Order: sequence, then structure tokens, then C-alpha cells
Amino acid sequence: MSHKCFTNDKCPYYPCHAETEGEDFNCLFCFCPLYALGDQCGGNFRYTSNGVKDCTNCTLPHQGEKGWEHVMKHIGGIIGMAHSVKDDPGNDNGEKLC
Repeated sequence: MSHKCFTNDKCPYYPCHAETEGEDFNCLFCFCPLYALGDQCGGNFRYTSNGVKDCTNCTLPHQGEKGWEHVMKHIGGIIGMAHSVKDDPGNDNGEKLC
């Protein structure tokens, strides 16, 4: 389905990861929505010596429709994080959370 996968081969950064031969490279999740899940994202990542999550070796979100399915399977964790911030009693300063 077209809403699950597209390739932007005109992007100056394409390909941003090593491509898996024979698979469609999905650019839909150029910035992975699962990054904030840390070690619960299910991808092939590492932490640098500075503690920064490095996803250079992760191609999971870019693996055609399989990547879309993986993100949808784990997106509930991000939604849960958003709800916990919204419902945080410490957030009573009147600021609108986006």
C-alpha cells in the first residue's frame, strides 16, 4: 500500500543506511518515531560512549512494508509516553503540550 512505503531517491542523503538487496527502501520514517523508546524500540542500535543512541546500523523502519508494520507494532509505547507526560501532575504550569 502506498501509505506504508515510499522511496525518495532524490533525497541528497539517500541512501542514508546500507540497503538490503531486493527490498524496497522505505523513507517514510526518515526520523524514526521509535527513537524515544530507547532500548525498547526493537531495532539494531548502539549507545555511544557519550550515551547517545546511534541508529546508523538500524534499517528496520526502512524495510518496505515490514518496517511500517514494526513501527505500528511499537507505536503504542510512544503514545503511552505522550499520555504520561500529559497526565503528569507536575505539569501544572498551564503550558500546552503538543
